[in-house]
Amino acid sequence: MKIAIVGAGLSGSNVLKTILTHPNFQENDQIDVFEPLEKLGPGFPYAPDDESIMLNNSVTYLSVDLRNPMDFVEWLEQKYGSYENTEGLVSRQRYGQYLSEHFEPYYAHPQVTAMHEEVVDMEVNGKQYRLKTQDGWLDTLYDVVYFAIGHQPYKDYYKLDGTKNYVQNPYPASKNLNQFSNEQRIGVIGTGTTSVDMMRYFTQHYDLKHPLTYYDRDMGFYFPAVPYTGGPYNFSFSDDWIDIQKEKHDSFIPFEIILETLRADLQLEGVDIREVYETYKENDLNAKIKAVESKDQKLALTQAYISRLGHFLPSLFQAMSPVNRAHYLSSYYPKLIFFRSLVPNKSFKRLADLYKNGKIRVVFGITDIETQADGTFLVKADQTETVDVLVNATGFETNLEKAGERSELIRNLYKKGLIMPQANGQFVLVDWPRSRVMNEQYGVMDGVYMLGSHIRGIQHENNDAKIITQQAVKVATWMMDELVLAEQV
Repeated sequence: MKIAIVGAGLSGSNVLKTILTHPNFQENDQIDVFEPLEKLGPGFPYAPDDESIMLNNSVTYLSVDLRNPMDFVEWLEQKYGSYENTEGLVSRQRYGQYLSEHFEPYYAHPQVTAMHEEVVDMEVNGKQYRLKTQDGWLDTLYDVVYFAIGHQPYKDYYKLDGTKNYVQNPYPASKNLNQFSNEQRIGVIGTGTTSVDMMRYFTQHYDLKHPLTYYDRDMGFYFPAVPYTGGPYNFSFSDDWIDIQKEKHDSFIPFEIILETLRADLQLEGVDIREVYETYKENDLNAKIKAVESKDQKLALTQAYISRLGHFLPSLFQAMSPVNRAHYLSSYYPKLIFFRSLVPNKSFKRLADLYKNGKIRVVFGITDIETQADGTFLVKADQTETVDVLVNATGFETNLEKAGERSELIRNLYKKGLIMPQANGQFVLVDWPRSRVMNEQYGVMDGVYMLGSHIRGIQHENNDAKIITQQAVKVATWMMDELVLAEQV
């Protein structure tokens, strides 16, 4: 059997490890891994970069050894001793180093060939697949192809890519953000997770004469995490709970059952989630500062509960009927993000201090950006103003056609109909939970898998390392298990 893994980041590396350690892996099997980056294991998000670029998750959550949840912590203690920075976090670069070392033995396996090439196309040849790199079509026919190609490109809302003094993708920050001067007026488009990295980088490496200014439509920074200091709490969700409810309700779990289970768990702890949301829902920086200073434990427990729920969100989402999914996405998903997408506690305190001291500012109501003859930008918002430099922090492009403008592979697969959108032109359609690519011509493609952020429309909220790791392991395990079943037929 010949297997191709396109991408040697977190997903691809976990697929490789799972296949190599599976009892069905044979001496004549061959795995080719395609990765344009020099380092194997980290992928782009955890590639070498400035130490100011942080992981926003607890280190206890990031082990890639599913048998040892403390593997990353133990590695950090061995390598660095006292490893957390003043925000209580660890840099992405160190996590990338951990991934490189963890997966190194698997890339060194004699039946694995790593090629530092970019795959740009695929064609179907009967029940096998041929890949094209930037150097041309390969002669090898593969029985199985895993697309583990990582994040989509960044959005470009205002069509500025290629413009002087505009940074479309801020990473690696050590390369893309190091050429400015302290006298320039620097703006950041967006206030999501990437924007917090921009705060860290610019305040650490520059002494800006003008406030670092964030431009956003209406959201503002994510809510701060409030540490939960209480004991164990009631939590009903589990894989068994999902299976029982699906059987009880004839495959689809009514959304009301999911919602009432969540509410009932929290009510047993004296928390009304609706009351908590109403208290803090307004986009007000002062309310966020007050929540951190008061250490509100009802809010803290709600955040801890929703964070724990994240592990089950993909399965819960697929267990809803299509009508219920649409209702959840329109009416409840924004509330879930409110409690789940958080700025780390100490990071928010740092943001708040910089805001109070006039080192950063936020301008809302952005509608358009115009380039001017002198190379500056006119930002039209509640306050229309001119800036010298703009850094894009708007998030990833989920529309396949637009993503194809920056990814030759996505463009070619989409034009051929080998991948198709999950809904509304967005994400890649796969079957759940196997992650096999689906299209109109071939239906379910038994030997072609897609992993990572491109399938977020199906694997709902798969935006953390643990969920990505678990899915890659499951998908590769299913594929290897089925080899025995195929032989028995």
